[in-house]
Amino acid sequence: MIPTKAYILRINNPVSIEYAEQCAESCDRVGLAWEYFQGYQDITPQELWSNFPIPGILVNFNMNSAAACATASHFLIWKKIVENQECAVILEHDSLMLHPINIKIPDNLIVSLGYKFVDYKKYDYQSAGIPNKIVNIRRFSGAHAYTITYKTAEILLKEIKDQGVHRAIDNFYFMRINQPEDTESCVPLSIMMPTPAICWIRQSTIWNFDPSTLNYDVLKDFRQYYQQ
Repeated sequence: MIPTKAYILRINNPVSIEYAEQCAESCDRVGLAWEYFQGYQDITPQELWSNFPIPGILVNFNMNSAAACATASHFLIWKKIVENQECAVILEHDSLMLHPINIKIPDNLIVSLGYKFVDYKKYDYQSAGIPNKIVNIRRFSGAHAYTITYKTAEILLKEIKDQGVHRAIDNFYFMRINQPEDTESCVPLSIMMPTPAICWIRQSTIWNFDPSTLNYDVLKDFRQYYQQ
């Protein structure tokens, strides 16, 4: 399936609203339909998971509250993707679309769409061109921009019901640090090349410190178009 729309995750925060508007404008520029998705915020993990639409799941209540809210918000987007039987792009508010996506997305695969940088303009996306392939990867730094089919969303939601929620979305589904105590999703990870999106790192709405600029294992296909 080819993605037909983007869900832009935002919260009721002036920074998030501003970033999400810029994200929406970038979707318009590449001709990708979009809609805002209002995420959870300002509630404890206990309150969050006690009222979550997927009942009876085992949860790590020690998770950072804001990270838990972001994680649960992604889960609800997956639920919506299943209900609509669609293939969709999921964008956190600080992401920007650079190119349209005309590649069929396989089932049972999380496809990341772009790395994160403070100065995103250093990436010459026009010379890099539109995406033409999907590359399997071991790990990726962040859930800021990715695409899945509804069948993949079904697998992910079943995994939550079967295994519970033990780690935040970035850690469990993307970073996959692979330390002895680490846990990770059963769904494989990949990245689209050339990357059709980028995360523009600025002020965080989750952490009280500057957000991480770490990108794992940046592929050569990207590096040749990014000015250091």
